[in-house]
Amino acid sequence: MKKIRGVIAGVSHIILSDILRRVAEQNLNMELINNIDDGDITSQVKRLDVDVVMTSFDSTELPKVCNDLLEEMPDVAVVGLVKDGRRLCICVDDVGPREIIDLIEMAVRGQFKRLE
Repeated sequence: MKKIRGVIAGVSHIILSDILRRVAEQNLNMELINNIDDGDITSQVKRLDVDVVMTSFDSTELPKVCNDLLEEMPDVAVVGLVKDGRRLCICVDDVGPREIIDLIEMAVRGQFKRLE
């Protein structure tokens, strides 16, 4: 199975960045490629050829960078910790009914596993 290639980009708090890094490092199916602190995140992500961008959002509104990434790279998923890191937002492009139902079922049934 191919490893998921990910980057951490534009995380506003060092604690949230550390959480994302730890999660990626503990996942045997994920390879953390780079850390992007600022600048043009979209162009940097394009050069790195990744599957997922891990970030943080300071509000519940979707940041512009998420829309930019999904517009220019629809195969890249964007995963963001919201506010203090207790909420997660997953942004994927071109989803169909099956993907929507799968995510709803996982959320409702509590199938998102917590790392201990």
